[in-house]
This record gives sequence, structure tokens and C-alpha cells, in this order.
Amino acid sequence: MKIILAVHGFPPNQIGGAEWRTHRTARWLKRRGHMIQVVAVDNTDSSGDDINVNNEHIDGIDVTRLSFNKSKVATWQYKNPLIGKYLTGRLHNDRPDIFHLISGVRNTGSAVQAARDTGVPVVVTLTEFYWICPRNTLLRNTGELCHCPDNGLECLLCLCNTKLNKKLRYPTINRATSGLYGKLLLWASQYPFLRTKMVSSGDPRRISEWRSYLKAMLMQTARLIAPSQFLKDRYVASGIPEELFVLCRQGLDTSQWKPPSLNEDHGPVRFGFVGNIYPHKGVDILIQAFKQLNFSHSQVRLNIFGEIDKYPVYGRRLHQLANSDKRIRFAGHFDNREIPSVFSQIDVLIVPSVWYENSPNVILEAYACKTPVIASDIGGMAELVQRDICGDLFKLRDVKGLRAILHRIAAQPSILAQWRMGIPNVKLIEEEISELEGIYSSVVSKNS
Repeated sequence: MKIILAVHGFPPNQIGGAEWRTHRTARWLKRRGHMIQVVAVDNTDSSGDDINVNNEHIDGIDVTRLSFNKSKVATWQYKNPLIGKYLTGRLHNDRPDIFHLISGVRNTGSAVQAARDTGVPVVVTLTEFYWICPRNTLLRNTGELCHCPDNGLECLLCLCNTKLNKKLRYPTINRATSGLYGKLLLWASQYPFLRTKMVSSGDPRRISEWRSYLKAMLMQTARLIAPSQFLKDRYVASGIPEELFVLCRQGLDTSQWKPPSLNEDHGPVRFGFVGNIYPHKGVDILIQAFKQLNFSHSQVRLNIFGEIDKYPVYGRRLHQLANSDKRIRFAGHFDNREIPSVFSQIDVLIVPSVWYENSPNVILEAYACKTPVIASDIGGMAELVQRDICGDLFKLRDVKGLRAILHRIAAQPSILAQWRMGIPNVKLIEEEISELEGIYSSVVSKNS
């Protein structure tokens, strides 16, 4: 088949989950004999009024990198005519059998519209909540989880109230009043005069257009791929027909991995975090919980792998929380291809995210390296971790609850050996590609 994969970035320029997913999917599809092209929108701050196009050849894959000036496109976050125009021409000329959009961020609903306008079947992999949440995370600016409200005003208050964001008392008062303060602000935001006092920009009609347009585009797809049951349920609850979905968890490419060395119940217990160090990843919760452990450097360690300076303010906070504790090591950036080496330096992975993770690659990587996992008990994390079988779960943001689990392991390291025995087998990339080929074939057959 001739397949075009579209995504918001591509290695080595961008190295997030969706980017690496596209990279390995492209490589393995090509290995199976398919004709593969990648289109990545990886820069929104370029110069000029039109789309900029740069063609590259990366790891055997033809990659087109697109960039544009977001200040020239008012609706660039959900409907981008520049992307739509380019993809319409590209799809018309290349006539692929399948257009596979991974994520949707930066490509916007215009990518789906371009495929529909040219008669090319479009498949979308949902890697997060872009299509139903303007913030992409279902995480309010107060730090609270959102259940995808129907009210566009509520989205406006959450998305655009930069004035309120600068006032720390807003989330504090909102929590202290059990959400009544937020409800009062929502009521007030219905009145234009009051709304201008609370938000720096934003229009409820624009938010409604944003939500309705993306939902309409999603319903124009031939197939929606959900890597987790949780993510599928959230989209179905928002009104997307269940019959559009197929569950297909991602597979790992472990062909180049070397078996990691395990700390078989001797030496210090090495707790670890691996991944992007963003505020919604909850690394601060982990550090607070670990700091409360009354165990020495010879008994426990905490190794944090990830680029801590990506968000300088949050990075400084983490350093302050660590307070030069010699038991805590900020290990810094790592190459995604060195995952086994990273996991050889930890005995149990902690995933303390405060948002609804979908199907965290890091948990699957941990399992592939025979490393147990402790995670927040929400979203796709709770779907992957079985309590006292291959790890444990703690309540969202519960520092004391996490501390209790860490203490239990530090006091009884033999628990880790038991958990390792319960770690499930992980799907490999070969299995995922076979499933993907089946999805493509059914879509092409239906479209012919």
C-alpha cells in the first residue's frame, strides 16, 4: 500500500511519544514492503505568510517538514487553511491508499478535511484528548481533572483566563470552596462586561466552533484507533460513535535492546522516574513522597531521568524540593534508544502523573525491561498496572499514599522480586503492525 503518515513532529527534531510512534510505525511499515511518506508539522513560528516545506530523508523514510507563522492564522490550533491547502494538493497528486493522522495537534481538523475532499480514506490514532479538549489534557488550569464539559463557557474560563492564572489565590480558593468559586466565575463569564474583567482574551462562540468543528471532522474518519479502553470511553462519552473505534495498543521495538541488569534484592532500592519532566507528570509529588522516607543513602535512591530545564520554573521547584538530598539524582536527558540502559539503573518505576495518561509508553518499556511500576490510579495507568501483581497504584496527588508504598518496598525489597514475576508480556511492534495492516485493508476494501 501507499501510505502517508501525518504527525506534529518527527525525530530527531522532536522526540515525544507521538513522534517516536510515527517513526517506528513508518520504519516497520516500510520493512513490510509498503510505500511510506511522513508529513510533520514541526514549527509554528516560521516567517512568511505561507506554508514552508522542507524535504528530508531520515532513517530510510521520506519526511516532509512543514512550518508556518501561527500569527497569520487565527484558528491555527483547530482549523488551519494553510495545512489544509498543502495536504489537499499533496493527497491529490500522490493518491495514497491511506492517510493516517497520528494525534491531530498542529495538523488540525483541516488534515481530515483535506483527505475527505480528495477521497482518500483517513485513519486517526488518538494519542491524547486534542479532539475534545482545547487544552489537550483534560486538565483544568486549577490542576483539577476535567470530564469534558458540554459548556463552551467553562472551556473559555479554563483556556483563556491568563489573568486568573497569575493569581495563585484562584485555584486555592476554588479548592477551599469545593469548586463553588469556579462555578461563580463561570456564571459571571456569561456576561461580556464581567468576562473582560476575568479573561485576557477569548470568545465563547470561538470555543464552541473549535469543539464542534473538531468533533465533526473526527466523525468523518474511516477509523479511529484508540490505544486504551479509557481513552476510547472518554471519546465515546463526548459523543463520538463507538462503531468508529478499534482498540490497538502500541507495540515496542525491542529488537536492538540488551537485557537490563536487575538489582536482585541487594544494595539500595533504586526508585525511578523516566520521561518528560512537565508539571502534569507529577515529579514534584514523587520527590515529596521520597523525601519523607527515613532511609539512608545506602538503603534507597531516587533516579530521575529526563530534561529538567525544559520548564525552568518547574525545574527550579524540583531542585528546591530535592534540597540537595544526596539520595536524589537528576540523571538528565537520555536517548530513547537507550531505554534498557536507563531501566538497568532503577528497580521500580514511578509514574505519578496528575492527568489522564492514555497508554504510557514508559510503563510498557518498564515491563519489557522486567521493571515493576507504581502509578497514579487514573486513566490508562490504572488500566496497565495490577495492584500487588506487577506493581501498585496510589490515589491522585496523594503524597502520603505514595510515601507509604515507597516505605513498604524500602523495608521489604523482596516485594519487587514477586512483582517482577507478575509482569505481563508486552506487545511487540511486529504485532502492532500486523493489526495496523488489518485496519488499513478493511478501510481500503470498504472504500473501493
